[in-house]
Amino acid sequence: MHDVNFRARGMHCSGCEHIIEDSVRRLPGVQRVKADYPTERVAVVFDPASTNVEEICAAIAQKGYDCSRDNETEAPRNRFKKLAAVILGVAGIFLIIFLDNKFVSAGGVPDVSTHLSYGLILILGLLTGFHCVSMCGGFVLSYTADDARLGQSSYLSHGLYAVGKTLSYTIIGAAFGLLGAVVTFTPLLRGVAAVCAGIFLIIFGLNMLNLFPACVRSDLASPPASRASSANRAAIVTARL
Repeated sequence: MHDVNFRARGMHCSGCEHIIEDSVRRLPGVQRVKADYPTERVAVVFDPASTNVEEICAAIAQKGYDCSRDNETEAPRNRFKKLAAVILGVAGIFLIIFLDNKFVSAGGVPDVSTHLSYGLILILGLLTGFHCVSMCGGFVLSYTADDARLGQSSYLSHGLYAVGKTLSYTIIGAAFGLLGAVVTFTPLLRGVAAVCAGIFLIIFGLNMLNLFPACVRSDLASPPASRASSANRAAIVTARL
């Protein structure tokens, strides 16, 4: 058995660990594989008589990650792109603050419920539909593609997804409604909650950009035996947000 370490650039969550581990584990002769997204390292123990380093690296690259041997010299990162992404992110934050102060906070939120025509309702529905497509479309495509790979119909998966989403939203809404009936949300408490949510989103964004290793290492990972699939973990994170 050979023990080889790889570098898989492009990992941004614990789901990437499962994707890489599943793809490498399917290769013949692979005895053990462990991916760690904070360090972007993949450790593989395999039988060189059944597979080789090139096949393992190709399996990782096929999933969209930049794979290389851990001891190979890597090309320098494009720091200009990273700096441009940071500048655009900061500019976007200041733009939101400016628009809020100029239009929303000064004149108040417009009341769209007064004299709302059917045409405007249709336009609003189409525009807000992009949010559902971007948020739920990936989930629907993932389990539909998995059903197609297994050669089975997706009607049951669609039904389970719809029922699970409806029940989860209902339970979460009822829980927050019960909490609101017990706890009085003062303006100060709402402001604190908004600030905490903003801090969480900033840390989450920095985690996705992989700019600071400390933010990446702050991920709360469960033991391997109790981890759900990447699609389920993504669904849980989205529901929490």
